[in-house]
Amino acid sequence: MFQESETATEHPGKAIEIFYLVSTSIFGIRPENVNTELFQLVLMVLPNRFPGITIQDIRNAYFENVITKKEFVSLTRDELLDPIAIYWIKKQNLLQQIKLIEMENEKEQNAQQKEIDFYNEARDLYKESLKGGEWLGDMFQAKVLARPFWDALYMEERKEIQLLATAKYTSSVAESIDNPLIIVADKNFYLAQEVISHCVKQGKTFIQE
Repeated sequence: MFQESETATEHPGKAIEIFYLVSTSIFGIRPENVNTELFQLVLMVLPNRFPGITIQDIRNAYFENVITKKEFVSLTRDELLDPIAIYWIKKQNLLQQIKLIEMENEKEQNAQQKEIDFYNEARDLYKESLKGGEWLGDMFQAKVLARPFWDALYMEERKEIQLLATAKYTSSVAESIDNPLIIVADKNFYLAQEVISHCVKQGKTFIQE
């Protein structure tokens, strides 16, 4: 049994065994006509063209692909190398795809972790704000906290908060007309800011979403 980590450079004898088997069973060379010097030539090429190629790679190249022998043509170095080259390209492409998937997964995990960290920081800031009775965060932190607090409010409180948020949003829009540097966020961010500010002033215990 071939080990995945056994390289052709470290175990040339095992590579030659495969070349011999391939020459007789796939390429149809009679055992007495097998050219072992040809195998040495192939071995010399392998490290440069296929860095780190393993014995298992060589085996896979020959026995996992359909190989057609050209009639009345002597076995050449390139004829032995071609199946390996085809396999190697497929393997490198697959490894690249796997790497891209892993990078994408890592990127997604990092993004999720940042969201978790941002929420936890906003939660801690809310609890800290309760000590002074005034919301210490911004509307982006308020946005990740606001939903359960909004749901817990009375209808009259919601109406009052909506009016206040709309007024501040309208004011920001007006200011941005004269000052292009002012960026106006979505209305929901203004609403979230007012919801959390209201709940802090009311001393409401933190509500986990």
